[in-house]
Amino acid sequence: STLGELFQDEPAVVSSPWSQVTVQALLEHQSGAPANTQWHQLEAKYPNDLFAARRAMLLELVQRKRSPTPGFEYSNLGYATLWKS
Repeated sequence: STLGELFQDEPAVVSSPWSQVTVQALLEHQSGAPANTQWHQLEAKYPNDLFAARRAMLLELVQRKRSPTPGFEYSNLGYATLWKS
């Protein structure tokens, strides 16, 4: 599955270059996702709403430029992106 398929209800995901990233690429750290995000800011903004925090994280990710040829980069953000699937 791709992010575009998993998050088809999120127009920002579907219309981004990240829409074609597969679950396998995320799990194998081959998606081009950065290692981390501003976890403490998400926690502060959404202290009791993990769903909202993860949605905000996903929307932040798809705003980032994605390399056309990503290589291996260990990414906690890649794993956390799969919150809904």
